[in-house]
Amino acid sequence: MAALIRALAAPQRLRTGGAPWSWFGVRPSGPLRFVVYALGALLVACIPGLALLGPSPDLENYRILYEEWNFADVLELLKGNDPGYFLLSKLVYDFGSTFQTFLFLLALLTCTVHALVLGRLNTDRSVLLLLYASYLFWLHNYTQIRFALAMALVLLGIYHARGRWMLFLLGAGVHASVALVVVLHTLWRHPRIALALLTVGMPVLVASGRLDEIIVSLALRIATYVEQRDIGLFDQINLFSLMPLTQALITLLCMRRTSAPGPLARQEIYFAWIGIASFYALSFLPVLAFRLYEMMIPFFLILVSRNWSHSRLLQGLTLIYVLLGLRVSFLSADALLPLL
Repeated sequence: MAALIRALAAPQRLRTGGAPWSWFGVRPSGPLRFVVYALGALLVACIPGLALLGPSPDLENYRILYEEWNFADVLELLKGNDPGYFLLSKLVYDFGSTFQTFLFLLALLTCTVHALVLGRLNTDRSVLLLLYASYLFWLHNYTQIRFALAMALVLLGIYHARGRWMLFLLGAGVHASVALVVVLHTLWRHPRIALALLTVGMPVLVASGRLDEIIVSLALRIATYVEQRDIGLFDQINLFSLMPLTQALITLLCMRRTSAPGPLARQEIYFAWIGIASFYALSFLPVLAFRLYEMMIPFFLILVSRNWSHSRLLQGLTLIYVLLGLRVSFLSADALLPLL
């Protein structure tokens, strides 16, 4: 295990971006690099797209949405929640494709966007992939497949300047909850733009009646969470869970070890703390606490991969985090995809 840590933390890998193929002494560039990323996205997409580890807990719900909502017309879908997802679903359905085909195309699209994000990050990509594969891949790509695509689009918008706002809109159209990340990102990086959008957008929302719809939708969502909690569904949260505690310790170390971080690195610290704070502050409503906590994990993983080589303690805690993630994903009593 120590040898693995030393291999992953080798300094020369950081100078080349820490690409996964550097483990084998290969550093493709140009067309070959594109092929490697494309094949990687295709192979990884087969895992959730073909449900190779069995059906996820939410798979039947997605099947019902695919088979029932695609009879609605386009205008009805545009007026409803998450129009981007349902329009994509209807397009695939109208071509006569089965739900299994749609599931695979959705997984392939998500993994392709993730590959684009990975190619644009200045970080240790090998460590980032290891961290992502231990927990978040199974939570998002395998289980919460709609949210996974929305979050991938927002991440691409944050870490790639071209078409940023279009990517943000597409992400929010697939799953509206990622709008929170867009708002926080804009407030952090572009406060003047955020103020201008707020000044212009609020009167438009009020005049169109959309503000009332948004408030009612949020209120209904919170009411549903409260009702589920009160009847004993999703009413448990362990404030002494090791994953958020380990995440807090790692984030503290990253703050201490990161020297003169750029705006994106500081934003990753900011988002990581928002996720941790949400887990504890909203523990009275476990579903909401988990949703906000998990929404910010991608930024935490990128933060860790940037700072992985700075100390042995950080490497050790990161390894513990990976093992905890694998346990939650496969081995615990409430595992995402129980193997036992």
